[in-house]
Amino acid sequence: MALVASIAVTTPGPGAMRTRITDLLRPLVTSLTLPLRLLPLRRNRVVFVAFGGGARHEFSCNPKYVLQALQPAGDALDLVWVVEEPARYPELVELGVRVLKHGTPAAVRQLMTASVVVSNGAYLMWFPFRRSQFVINTWHAGGAYKRIPGDDPAADPRLHHKLVHSSKVTSLVVSSCRAFTTEEVRGAFGYTGEVAEIGLPRNDILLSHDRSALNARTAAALGLPDAVRTVLIAPTLREGTTPVEPLDLSGLTAALSQRFGGEWWVLYRAHKLSSSTQISPAQDQRWRDVADYPDMQELLSLADVLVTDYSSSIWDFSLTGKPSFLYLPDLDAVRRNPGFYVDPREWGFALAQTNTDLQSSIQDWDPERYREQIRHHHQELGSAETGRASQIIAQRILDHVEVAERPSQPDAVSPQAV
Repeated sequence: MALVASIAVTTPGPGAMRTRITDLLRPLVTSLTLPLRLLPLRRNRVVFVAFGGGARHEFSCNPKYVLQALQPAGDALDLVWVVEEPARYPELVELGVRVLKHGTPAAVRQLMTASVVVSNGAYLMWFPFRRSQFVINTWHAGGAYKRIPGDDPAADPRLHHKLVHSSKVTSLVVSSCRAFTTEEVRGAFGYTGEVAEIGLPRNDILLSHDRSALNARTAAALGLPDAVRTVLIAPTLREGTTPVEPLDLSGLTAALSQRFGGEWWVLYRAHKLSSSTQISPAQDQRWRDVADYPDMQELLSLADVLVTDYSSSIWDFSLTGKPSFLYLPDLDAVRRNPGFYVDPREWGFALAQTNTDLQSSIQDWDPERYREQIRHHHQELGSAETGRASQIIAQRILDHVEVAERPSQPDAVSPQAV
């Protein structure tokens, strides 16, 4: 019996359209918030934002792990998180965080009077932050793979202008590797300030030696039976409608079972801006739609295998050492537009453009060869992952707000200015 017939190409949904519309309002918002620069800063206020609305779950990505690292500071900090739907985040309230809605006067006031703003890229193009504010851009992707929108000023001057404005108000950028610093931070962003090459805070858990308890909680939350193995399928957002060969999940799980043994279940995570999961109806229950699961890193920790395309999740997953495969049926089209910083054939992962090739790559997977390919890939991109990024950024924040009680940080390394 077929598991799932196929997965079609994901296309931009309402979230992507919403982003385009709100981008047009940026100059107006910047002008209206300028007078708020006259208000005094609150020295202990730290405001967090991730994805800036429209995402399925905003208490996530790198800012989430920075906030968790700040928890030992307790009431010494005034912690604020800005989201689309505050009622969805009782866990933040339980952590002592004030939760505010995007675009409200209260949220804007908190942002403009915060001593520290932590963002994964969102909001930085909107607000005229002051130089005395410590604005941290953790970004939301590791490695240096597909070119980001706005990299080419001739192709998209509006997006390029946003990147330039973001760079002007940023105090510190967190980098996963030397290639990201060179190609995106210094290149696409045009940022000339301080870079912390310490890895991504969200990847600290993937470098943890014991994730068994975390994985057990994730599997239970997904309702997975005991002892099953999982393949996570995580495509990136695609602009356009280039026809491609759909991913054959029945053949995929059969190949995985033959190569690695066991019963395999599919976890399918559509991009947060995709209009739907694009999964054909299942004929049994050996799959889960995990698009709404709140934390991608927990899924990466749980999964035994990753199949993706141009998503930076391939960087995060490579830190675990578990098998990962690239399915790139539209490689030639994406190579032309938007292009790559590093060509996929140099990433070190098995690359397939057809289902037959993907299944063959799985059958031929060799752990020793894979281990060496990943080691070489990390070396070529200049991996900066430390497993302590959350604590390092938390320390920087506490130094800035001059809080005496700080999280413990054994053998911490200082962020490197590049």
